[in-house]
Amino acid sequence: MRARDAEALLYVAMPQEFAVESRWELRPPGCFVALEAHGLRLGRRRRGLETSFVPFEELTHIETTRRGVWIATRQTTLVIRRGHFAREGAPEEFALAVRSRLADLPEGEEQLARMHAIARQAMHPHPRRATFGLVVLCLGVFGLQFADPFTMQAALFVPDLVSAGEWWRIATANLLHGLSLIPLHLIINMACLMAFGLLVERPLGATRTFLVLGAGGLGAMIGSAVAGYSEVLGASGVVAGLVGAILWLEFHEPERLPAWWRIPRKLFIGAVLLQACFDLWLPFIAAGAHLGGLVGGYLVTPFAARGALEREAPNREQRYLAATLLVLILASLFSAGQLVRRDPGALADHGRHLMGMPNVSWIALNELAWRMVTESEPDSGDLAVAAELAERAVAKTERRDPNVLDTLAEVLFVAGDDRRAVAVIDEAIVLAGSEVYFREQRRRFIGERAADDRPDPPATWVPPDPRPEDLFPQESPGISI
Repeated sequence: MRARDAEALLYVAMPQEFAVESRWELRPPGCFVALEAHGLRLGRRRRGLETSFVPFEELTHIETTRRGVWIATRQTTLVIRRGHFAREGAPEEFALAVRSRLADLPEGEEQLARMHAIARQAMHPHPRRATFGLVVLCLGVFGLQFADPFTMQAALFVPDLVSAGEWWRIATANLLHGLSLIPLHLIINMACLMAFGLLVERPLGATRTFLVLGAGGLGAMIGSAVAGYSEVLGASGVVAGLVGAILWLEFHEPERLPAWWRIPRKLFIGAVLLQACFDLWLPFIAAGAHLGGLVGGYLVTPFAARGALEREAPNREQRYLAATLLVLILASLFSAGQLVRRDPGALADHGRHLMGMPNVSWIALNELAWRMVTESEPDSGDLAVAAELAERAVAKTERRDPNVLDTLAEVLFVAGDDRRAVAVIDEAIVLAGSEVYFREQRRRFIGERAADDRPDPPATWVPPDPRPEDLFPQESPGISI
């Protein structure tokens, strides 16, 4: 049978040689759908007259709704809109006629029993707790990003930092999205998450869908690491995991799903291939993350779907794995939260990890050093880390950036080394010319201004909220998923 999208089908009159036993007129005039001895004959006009045939034994579900008549087969699903029937009541008559014809077949009663089971399943879909929960979590994290842009740096997936021990980034990076006036990144991902999450969670339920979401997120980060991305953020790897689950359900369990819980197969596969083309064409999309997420979702679905379509409760293995995943996610949020809360020890550990990276930028080093001494209460060991961060940033800028020199001077001042702080701020004053801020900093350092009375930043100062690509220079551009 030729697949058609689920929005509408236009049928045209059949040649006289077809032996029609029943038929229903459709709009526009002359169009109809007909029953033959062994199946449905569908005709439509594209470049000319085209017909397609659906054997009765291929039918997996037929049902009428307010929208029209839904027809599902092992290969695809389609809908004839109610408005396309020429008269009122025709959709119900057509569906009843198909069921009556099925009842006369040798195995028709079993086929109708399976359809009845599908209809019962469609009447009681699982609520979308996992999907809605993830959407709420992503929105909450996005709000936190706006309130505190350092959240992105605390949660971004950076393979080198993960290798250094910041394992939580595998989970938290899936919750981040790029900040912009119009948050298209967030809007697109949340819309796709809701759409595909509906198609997965209705048959699988929250616990099993949670496993798919987790596998998609993990697969996305593994794919990103294999692809060599320096940093990655975004939830579309998780969305790709849902797509993988839908693919598995469509190819392995199509006959057990209600018609409107499926996407026409050719349309769906075409959309996946089109997305793959965009992934390879657009330089800012992490194609490796999408592929990893899709593979992760596809591979976990046979385990996650076990018992779901029979409406059985999750088994012990599924519950244990979901509980373990939940604990890891909560632990990841707690660990990232320590950085967001500016815990001195967590900041110092992060600083050590940054200094162990071969490609970290002076921006990341300078920003962390500044935050450590202005937004937390570091002890002497933490201050030593901040000083080394600042010294490395100064070295990377060849002592030519007054703002970076100011950070080093601030660290030295907080550490009690007033003499060196004054010497360094004097370098910044020479570079900055008439900028008042640096002179007022010097007055703080020599005691003419209160130590806690930090002057307003200079007019040329850029807030320390860099983009991810500014923190970790990379050859591979795919950072947003």
